[in-house]
Amino acid sequence: MSIGTLTLEKIQELNAEKQKLVDDVVELMNTSPKSLWLKDLDAFEKELDVLDQMDLAEEVQREKRIKEGKKGGSKAAPKKQPKKAAPIKLESSTEDNAAEPVVAKRGAQQKKAPKKAPVDEEEVDMPSLKDRLAAFNINDSSPPDHS
Repeated sequence: MSIGTLTLEKIQELNAEKQKLVDDVVELMNTSPKSLWLKDLDAFEKELDVLDQMDLAEEVQREKRIKEGKKGGSKAAPKKQPKKAAPIKLESSTEDNAAEPVVAKRGAQQKKAPKKAPVDEEEVDMPSLKDRLAAFNINDSSPPDHS
């Protein structure tokens, strides 16, 4: 805040606010922690009482609505059926006996099945596991170890 914008009223207002805050600090310094604690508890109890009253009022209204509902409460309103839209007739500037072009609607396009991967010739010519093990044992010149 610049000095040039201060008016006499604003200065008096700021001084009054300062004095109020100084008085609050002095009051807090002079009170004991126990009395501060009790003051806070009193304020808390008052707020709690207000909240309890609001909860009680809500509970009473809820019970009242439940009892009214059991007595034969309102039935659900029937759903309105949508009205069928009348076909819109457009007037055209063409001759009355001229045929208008008809656009055919496309149906849902079918997805093409994915192409199968070509079979490698190496996989077809590969011998079975049994044949490979037999060939391995025949070529093995070391005596079998049966321990």
